[in-house]
This record gives sequence, structure tokens and C-alpha cells, in this order.
Amino acid sequence: MVKGSEGFSLIELMVVVAMIGILAAAASPYTSAWSHQAAIDQFDAKFRLGVSRAVSDALRNPLGADPSDVVNTLAVENGRIVVFRCQSPNNCTSGTELWLSAIPKGVTLTSKTGAPITELRFNSLGNIRGMDEPLSYSLSKGDYTDDHPGRTLH
Repeated sequence: MVKGSEGFSLIELMVVVAMIGILAAAASPYTSAWSHQAAIDQFDAKFRLGVSRAVSDALRNPLGADPSDVVNTLAVENGRIVVFRCQSPNNCTSGTELWLSAIPKGVTLTSKTGAPITELRFNSLGNIRGMDEPLSYSLSKGDYTDDHPGRTLH
């Protein structure tokens, strides 16, 4: 710099801009994984809340159903999670909507066997119908899969 002048030279500014560009390029893969993980965590929180709502309504047993009867359903469909009460025990083609929540796009819910989970049916004891053991599941978005061992419903 010339004596008596103030500020930065063009070369100094270019060096700083280049350094910022290099740092941004190095950080971009990490931001992608972070955003996928955030979407998965948001989906998991809403899914668990939906299951809690379904279990809570099933335990109230408003239909007066036997323990072996299905009383409500949680469905993952069209970018949302829906919990609805069956019209009558074991007649769950439609019913009263109890709870609804939008879910992040692109997140898939699968069982540990790899089969997609699109619906869970609950009996009047609050158990998932057809499940003799806790449901273990995994969530994925794009090429990022989160197989956290704590992803289990009891």
C-alpha cells in the first residue's frame, strides 16, 4: 500500500474472496448430510408423536373393541402422517381423523427387513397389530440412511 492511503488493495480483497470460496467448497458436503439428518430427525419426531396419539386413542377404546380388534390406524401418505379412528372394530378403510402432520419430503420409513412402512394398525391394548416384538425401523433421505439403534417402537 502507498503511505498515507487507507483501505485494502484489490489483490488483498481477491485473496480473501478466494479463501472464503475454498472454505465454502470444503464445507458443502457436510451441509448436505446435516440437512438430510435434520429432515430425518424431524420425520422421526413427528412419527413418534403420531404413534403416541394412536396408542393413546387406542387405549381409551372408544369403540368398545376386543383386544384383538383394530381400533385405529397410523398412515404415512402423500407427505403427511395421519392417525384416524376406525369406523368400527376391524373396519379401517376410513374413519375419523384424529391427528395430521406434514412430514419432510424425500424421507422414507422402512422396517429393518427393508420393507416400506406405510401403515400401522393398533388394537385396543395400544399394540401394533401383527407385531409380537418391538418394531425396529430406519429412516433415509437420498443416499443418507440413519440406522440409529434407538429407532424402535415398543
